[in-house]
Amino acid sequence: MKYFECYRKRRLTITKGGDQIQGPIRRILLIQLGDIGDVVLAIPTLRSLKENYPSAHITVAARDKASELLHLCPWCDEILPIKKEKLKPMGRVIKHTRFFRTLRSKGYDLAFDMRTGTRGGILAFLSGARIRVGFTALDDTWRNWLFTHLVYPPMDMRMLHMAHYHLLLLDRYGLSVNPRWPRLQIDDYHAGQVNALLQNENVSTELPLIAVQPFSLWRYKEWGEEKFNHLIQRMVSAYRVGILICGSAAERPRISRMINTLSSDPIYNLAGRTTIAEYTALLARCAFFVGCDSAGVHLAAAVQTPTATLY
Repeated sequence: MKYFECYRKRRLTITKGGDQIQGPIRRILLIQLGDIGDVVLAIPTLRSLKENYPSAHITVAARDKASELLHLCPWCDEILPIKKEKLKPMGRVIKHTRFFRTLRSKGYDLAFDMRTGTRGGILAFLSGARIRVGFTALDDTWRNWLFTHLVYPPMDMRMLHMAHYHLLLLDRYGLSVNPRWPRLQIDDYHAGQVNALLQNENVSTELPLIAVQPFSLWRYKEWGEEKFNHLIQRMVSAYRVGILICGSAAERPRISRMINTLSSDPIYNLAGRTTIAEYTALLARCAFFVGCDSAGVHLAAAVQTPTATLY
């Protein structure tokens, strides 16, 4: 938090827009088209928006694979999943026309784009929001003209957590922010789904559970199967714990090969057995999480499960 305060004291350069956001704000569109971890890191901004405009209706636009996570976020009133479908040219035109007609009918007063890509900028512009706030893109300068208010990102990001970096969009234009860490709240439904999963997989809930996520969408981020095998073996030998090895459905065969080389029980392959929201609820049940740079790291931290990340 102290690093965020340092940046607050620096006057950020802007290219357009006044010092404050003016006028009544009834409907807000928050755009975060990054991966699952990026959506988690957007939660403090979403929470701050709700605290600034408690009566406003807030819609979050997120990629389809990450959108389910927002069901665990109490500051989101509506989810707008952005799906990527393979369509013929005419089908694409029809789909996009209907989508943006529906979007504009919402009557947004304020839109925030949390990234500097072109898709989010176009989405903010076509939403029809009268106030559109985003970070200045230093490469695609034409994108900057899609916004009414811009913020130059800090040149030195080494001392600023990404969750707090996003809050600069609000702080620069006079909105109060509280740089708390991302938090997700597990509801009864998803907690019940996890209970059923553990029962179906014959996981003993009498032992503390440790979640291990050894793989990543990007192979260069992985520590290595053999090293994780040694780590799992050490944890099982040193402590009375159950090991849940987690990942996507595509990673399930790789995890099965890992488990076949391990002689200790209890170790369970839960890869592909949960939705993203259920996975979050599963991590909330665990005593510890260890993994490589992946979505699980952010999800575990957001439900306050002690977390170790191997970079």
